Amino acid sequence: MIDGLIVYGPPRGAQATFVRVDKWLPNQPAVDAADARTALLRRFLSAFGPADTRDFSKWSGLRSSDAKSALDALKDEIVAVSVDGAAGWIRRADVDALTRSRLDEGAVRLLGPFDSLLLAHATKEHLVAPKDYKRVYRAQGWISAVVLRGGTIVGVWFSRPSARAVTLDVELFGRVTPALRQGIEREADAMGRFLGIRCEPRFSTSHGRTI
Repeated sequence: MIDGLIVYGPPRGAQATFVRVDKWLPNQPAVDAADARTALLRRFLSAFGPADTRDFSKWSGLRSSDAKSALDALKDEIVAVSVDGAAGWIRRADVDALTRSRLDEGAVRLLGPFDSLLLAHATKEHLVAPKDYKRVYRAQGWISAVVLRGGTIVGVWFSRPSARAVTLDVELFGRVTPALRQGIEREADAMGRFLGIRCEPRFSTSHGRTI
C-alpha cells in the first residue's frame, strides 16, 4: 500500500497489478500512525526477535527515529537480551518459550526465494558466511532460495520444472555429508507431495563439481 491509496490486486500471469483501495476494500477504520507502528513492531518481534531498532527500521522501511519511538512505546512489553554477544529485544511474553527452546543444528530446510527469514534482520552474519553472501543476496535485490541447516545457510538451490518432474539444482557451499544430502532429499520429497509432482535434487559444490 502506498499512502493508503493503492494495494496489490490479482496477478496477471507473472505481472503484478495494483488497484485503488476505495474500489477494492471495504471501509477501513482510522488508525493512529504511532499505534500502527507499535502494533507492527510487536508483531515483528514475535516473528523475528531478538532484534533491534535497526532491524525493525530496515525491515519496515520506517525512519530510525520512528522505530525508536515504537520501541519506547513497548518498553513494558519487551526484554533486552544478548545472543552470541549481539544485543536485541524480545517480547516479555516470549521469554519462557525462547528460554526453553533449543536449536536443532542438524535440521535441514529448503527455503524459497525472498523467504521472510532472509529479510528480517539488517545484518546477515548470523545466517551466511561473508564469502557466500553474494550468492544469497544477489545483484538487483534478488534473494536466492537457500538450504538452511540449523540456523546457517549452507547452500542455494534453483528449480527447473519439466512436464514430469521438477529438478532442484542444489549448490552447496561446502562438503556434502550423508546427513545433509538425506535432509535435502526429505525436503524435496515433501515439496513434491505438496506440489503433486516429483522433485529431484541434483547436487553440486561451490566449485561446480556435480555429486
